Amino acid sequence: MRWASRSRKRGEERSRESIGVGVPAPLARANALYPDAQQKHRKQQSYSPVTATLTRADGSPIRALVVDDEAMLADMLRMALRAEGWDTRVANDGQTALKLARETPPDVVVLDIMMPGIDGLTVLRRLREAGNDAPVLLLTAKDAVEDRIAGLTAGG
Repeated sequence: MRWASRSRKRGEERSRESIGVGVPAPLARANALYPDAQQKHRKQQSYSPVTATLTRADGSPIRALVVDDEAMLADMLRMALRAEGWDTRVANDGQTALKLARETPPDVVVLDIMMPGIDGLTVLRRLREAGNDAPVLLLTAKDAVEDRIAGLTAGG
């Protein structure tokens, strides 16, 4: 691509601004022909954030169940999901998670696998046995292929 540069033409020197030094030649010509086009384009762009929130079919907020024995992580997930407009419940152990899921079936579950007492995979199996087929996001520090297969086999 040819770059516009400072040059002399028929004894006259053109200014740097008129030729767009450092600007590709086609763009420099376009800027010269349509000086206010860039401003118009910027005004047309919208920088407002998207405010659409996910809801259930009846218009109520999505119900999320966050299950993690690390209270700080569970609270951070709860705050993030609530900021998106979701109805979020938190359980810090497997037994509480199963109880909350029976009371109000969640639309989505964020589930830690390694918890004391009833582990996440057992919670997932029991949710599936009870007929809850909500999508589940499994949180784990494990990265072995066998652990992934175990999570998928359990219904994740």
